[in-house]
Amino acid sequence: MMLLSGNRKNVRLELKMRNIASHFISFSAGYQRQLNYKHDDGSYSAFGKSDQEGNTWLTAFVMKSFGQAWDDVYVDKVYIDQALKYLKEYQLESVCFNSSGKLLNNTLKGGVEDNLSLSAYITAAMLELGRIHTVSPVRAFTGYVEEEDGREPLKH
Repeated sequence: MMLLSGNRKNVRLELKMRNIASHFISFSAGYQRQLNYKHDDGSYSAFGKSDQEGNTWLTAFVMKSFGQAWDDVYVDKVYIDQALKYLKEYQLESVCFNSSGKLLNNTLKGGVEDNLSLSAYITAAMLELGRIHTVSPVRAFTGYVEEEDGREPLKH
């Protein structure tokens, strides 16, 4: 009976390892595929370089996704840094981010069109990255939101 129990554990372990490997391979392929939609300026768009310009919403989403995958799959930090640089170029003096490019599926935007929502999304994506140098735009934006909300900005 002990031998049978040990075999079941081995089978479960093997199935678990296959599942993990399958997810790893799937994400690795998706990561490589996503790079086909990258523009030279670090942005991403629905049709890649056949689009005239990248999209800020999609670029923030890709940057966030690559950051989330960082611990599980090899993600070249240069792609995250390029996306971050692109997004910073669209930051306005008001510290909000300006929208650029077309987005085919507006689900990512949650049905909103304003720069404040875009800015909140980009700021959240930057905060999720954690280990990447995002302090300046994040602090500036959170201060802006607090001022717009009528509260005193936090001292950082």
